[in-house]
Amino acid sequence: MIDKEIIKIASNTENHGVLNNCTHFSKLKNSICGDEMKIYLIVKNEKITNFKYECESCIYCQASVSLLSRNAQNKSVEKVKKFAEQVKNCFEKKCKFF
Repeated sequence: MIDKEIIKIASNTENHGVLNNCTHFSKLKNSICGDEMKIYLIVKNEKITNFKYECESCIYCQASVSLLSRNAQNKSVEKVKKFAEQVKNCFEKKCKFF
């Protein structure tokens, strides 16, 4: 059963959409499950000033990108890169968050 909090997070689509004037764009498709994600960023002075996304994915992926989009805005690119590296390490069983 899917947790109601996951549904609530995934339902927050305030950053869902396209940025036609983006400075950075990425599109990835998971070859195992088929989830596809497009991310559009506007970066100014090494800071993410806008973050939009489109996805054709499961609810967990939707919740993840919704959280990321809200928390990455107005953060430095370096801070977001460090966070991404920590998440990657955690998936490799090397969690060092605390």
